[in-house]
Amino acid sequence: MRDDAPIEYRRVPLWRRGCALLIDFVAVSFVSLLVSSGAAAIVFIFVLGWLGMRVALVDRNFGQSLGRWALDMRVLDLERGGTPDWVTLAKREGGLGLALGLFLVGFLSLGTGGLWAILLVAPIAIDLIPAWLNPENQQALHDQLTQTHVAESRRGYSLDIKLRKWIVEARARVK
Repeated sequence: MRDDAPIEYRRVPLWRRGCALLIDFVAVSFVSLLVSSGAAAIVFIFVLGWLGMRVALVDRNFGQSLGRWALDMRVLDLERGGTPDWVTLAKREGGLGLALGLFLVGFLSLGTGGLWAILLVAPIAIDLIPAWLNPENQQALHDQLTQTHVAESRRGYSLDIKLRKWIVEARARVK
């Protein structure tokens, strides 16, 4: 086997990646809304929390944030094969965190008649479209720019598997 041959990992389906992102988003949103008020403060605290969750925690937790741990996946550096370094993680998550922070503020302003806030979804859509258009690689724009991808891991809580099991058991009890 050649030393420069790429290491193959099992890629994670986009729906699972989305669920992990949602778990992290809800956790960081909850904290940022609890701590701050005002649009600028919410975005600032959200981005700091996002970087804490998706950079500092991932660096110390084998490539797993809270959402990725819950669904058995981790982020990997395509060149080295392991967890990306701090700089790569910060590049990867910085723009995404800012886009999600703006989305949070836009979502909160929807109730006040701020229909323009729907436009704040555009940066997230631009980031995710490459993953939808290329089902083979499934790399979002932030993955492509930093040469990373999300792969399955044997370490985690297996929340998706447990939920499926609970649903099957609940359906069996209903019948």
